[in-house]
Amino acid sequence: MKRKYHSLLACFPISLYNNIHSHLCANYSTSRMATAILEGSPMTQNPEEEEKQVDKSECWIFIDNINRLCKEGRMKQAVGQLHAMCARGIWMASTDLYAQLLQACADNHSLIEGKRVHALMNKMRYYKEDIFLGNHLLNMYSKCGSISDARHLFDGMRARNVCSFNMMIAGYTKCRRIEDARKLFDEMPERDVVSWTAIIAGYAQHQDGEDALQLFQQMLHAGMKPNHFTFASVVSACSSLEVLKQGKQVHARIIRTGFESYESVGNALITMYAKCGSIESACCLFNRMPNRNTVSWNTMIAGCAKCGMIGFARQLLDEMPERNIVSWSAMITGYEQHGCPEEAVLLFEKMLGEGLNPDQFTFASVLSACASLLGLRLGKKVHAHSIITGFVKDVFVGSALVDMYIKCDDIDHAFGVFDRMPERNVVSWTAMMVGYAQKGHGHKALSHFRQMHCAGMKPDELTFASVLSACASLTALEQGKQVHVHIVRSGYEAFVGVSNALITMYSKSGSIDNAEQVFKKMLVRDEVSCTAMVVGYANHGLAKEALQVFDKMLSQGMTPDHVTFIGVLSACNHVGLVDKGCEYFDSMTRCHQITPKADHYACMIDLLGRSGRLNEAEDLIDNMPFDPDATVWGALLSACRTRGNIDVGKRAAEKLFKLEPQNAATYVQLSNTYAAAGRWDDAAKVRKIMKERGVKKDAGCSWIEVKSRWHAFVAGDNSHPQLKEITEILKKLSGQMKEAGYLPDSNFVMQNDD
Repeated sequence: MKRKYHSLLACFPISLYNNIHSHLCANYSTSRMATAILEGSPMTQNPEEEEKQVDKSECWIFIDNINRLCKEGRMKQAVGQLHAMCARGIWMASTDLYAQLLQACADNHSLIEGKRVHALMNKMRYYKEDIFLGNHLLNMYSKCGSISDARHLFDGMRARNVCSFNMMIAGYTKCRRIEDARKLFDEMPERDVVSWTAIIAGYAQHQDGEDALQLFQQMLHAGMKPNHFTFASVVSACSSLEVLKQGKQVHARIIRTGFESYESVGNALITMYAKCGSIESACCLFNRMPNRNTVSWNTMIAGCAKCGMIGFARQLLDEMPERNIVSWSAMITGYEQHGCPEEAVLLFEKMLGEGLNPDQFTFASVLSACASLLGLRLGKKVHAHSIITGFVKDVFVGSALVDMYIKCDDIDHAFGVFDRMPERNVVSWTAMMVGYAQKGHGHKALSHFRQMHCAGMKPDELTFASVLSACASLTALEQGKQVHVHIVRSGYEAFVGVSNALITMYSKSGSIDNAEQVFKKMLVRDEVSCTAMVVGYANHGLAKEALQVFDKMLSQGMTPDHVTFIGVLSACNHVGLVDKGCEYFDSMTRCHQITPKADHYACMIDLLGRSGRLNEAEDLIDNMPFDPDATVWGALLSACRTRGNIDVGKRAAEKLFKLEPQNAATYVQLSNTYAAAGRWDDAAKVRKIMKERGVKKDAGCSWIEVKSRWHAFVAGDNSHPQLKEITEILKKLSGQMKEAGYLPDSNFVMQNDD
């Protein structure tokens, strides 16, 4: 009779009859049968096999060791104990023991050890039909990231239940294969709340809030009741979409169903309200939370910091009963992002003083603060700390270090960090290109872009803008066109920042027609777009077109900036619109609240001087709200040379000698001014003073790009390999110019007797 009842119980997993299990062991008269039950092995009818006795105490020792090792996360040793059991002849451990091992492997992401357990299970046909263990295997493979093994196992399972499908859906979403997860979800014969929650959470986690909300509505229409996990995911979807109205509707349903008191739901709601700009609602919710954990406080601090409530965020940090690294990082990031880099650095130092070690996000934020402060010395200290803690190898920390060194004008250290990075992302590559372009190393920036492409890294809009800036600085039209093709293929042409960079590149490279085409194709334009076009037209002498763009810009309600007015004043200068230029200059302060800078005054001085109104130019200088710099006096000296005004030119030159005593251009300009007026003795005296002071004029240099190759020409240099052919072409061109009646005006050619 005992064996009959036991045979019925053996049809069910051992976890369902643990109490009966112990009674069976006590009632059997032989230790052989008790041991078989204890080990979870099927009872054999073969008397010879029943003679293989195993000491029960030894079995319990193995099980206790496996339990302890699993809790400690020592999976290799735990699975080793299982193998040792098999070696001792204890072949059939209980279902629960295998489930425990598989769960521990999943929690510790121990794929290799999980496969070893699976291999042992395959030796025992008893487990082939066990859905319980099959689901644990699916869970292990999914959590360890081996989704292909999980799918292979799933397809081979003779029996599946809802849990099997849920495991696979969760595994797909974890591996960012949301389409496969959705396909499997649609194929499910039946679904439970876990199924719906898994797919909704998958969409929410992958920033596809719209699909997450649509599935939530379908779930409600199907009559399925959400749980707190479902609501947390749905609120996160509202947060990613920043849809406050839908978020409030979900919140109302949460209140009706009684899930608002759950910490995960409350934290998600605080994040949603803060991200949607409703910080008051977030504060009210936080204040009435019955239980707050560290995540609740951190969420509130991050939300307040994001909304600019820095003072209140700091108050929350100070009031927290227990802080962790996320708390400190949220506050440091808040300070850095809202223009308080000094406070960010001080808080970082306080955090270190309390014995906390920064994480990669803390390092990235404090390095950004150092960059804002141009604090190279402080940045190097943070760099040293990142080396000590090992976070220097993190791609985000490495990128922040590169950016910090570049902004602190230390390109060599920036490249050193970049070169040693074990992993690079688009931010680190782009930061190096920006650094090279800003330092005038356009060729290195272009080379870096090619290396990035060869490394398989996809550029983003900032990368393209940076490399186009390098092309513009080199006037590298052909390379710029190649980058443009790459932009079109990558789908970034519609990005306003990229189009603006294209306009600037084409304008500076002498192709104003291409710049105009890019500008006209833009579906959306901003102030930068119009400014780039105004400056481009002005530099090409197309004053009418420049002023038309400027007037249209104003009519559309756009706000011009300092750079826009430099383009406008330059355009007026090109065609001699003195009165119009004066009106634009006055409108800067009167209509646009823009205080003119030295460059604007220089444009006005040049405009007035070229038209012969030198007295007005001097009056404008005298009434400047700040001391004129070399740019202003240089513009006046240039105008004097053009108009032949020796006296004013001499005064301007004396100012320049004080400001820039080693600038050869001032001496040469003054000397040529005297020479143009026929005062050769005075011109010679200036040259003599220049020689006595040891001032040397740099040789003139120009360059040209032919078939992606650069050719530089320096005055007095005859080393070019094609010099003979170039000289012959120049002679032919000179002859054609004379035949056409062209007579060069040599009055304003800068004489150099050296």
